[in-house]
Amino acid sequence: MHVNRYDRPYLADDFIGCVGYDVRTFLKDNSDHDRSVKFQRFVMSKKLNLLQYDISEMRSFFANVGEDSFRADQMMHWIYRRYCDDFRLMTNFSRSLRRRIGSISQIIPPRIQEEKVSLDGTIKWRLISSSKDTFETVCIRDKGRITLCISSQIGMFCEVSILLCFKQKI
Repeated sequence: MHVNRYDRPYLADDFIGCVGYDVRTFLKDNSDHDRSVKFQRFVMSKKLNLLQYDISEMRSFFANVGEDSFRADQMMHWIYRRYCDDFRLMTNFSRSLRRRIGSISQIIPPRIQEEKVSLDGTIKWRLISSSKDTFETVCIRDKGRITLCISSQIGMFCEVSILLCFKQKI
């Protein structure tokens, strides 16, 4: 289930306690609309993307915000078992913890930048991460199974044809 996190404008109160942000300085001398839009862009660009963390990094993250390490396991469960990217739905965290985590982090999956479909149904996607890194993945459907090949190098692209990649796999 995907829930739109951006169903209301951000308010300065949403980011009280946010590390490194001087909200009053940022909001000074802007119209209400400009402040809302600029503040949202500013804060979203400075947040940590929790999808980039493995379990040990997630435990460090929670230790740095003063929480027990078991919170990392709970967060991983929400992200990878329940496919949840909205802290407001993570009900085994207190409301104050959800707000605190939401003020300094986000869960942003890579998005498809380009898609190519071959005649045999193989799909090649170029993805872009929240940090603007690009990588490729290929989805090959064959005889009742699906093979997903994911690039292990950011910025490297497969320039050979999909058919050749498929033959090399065999």
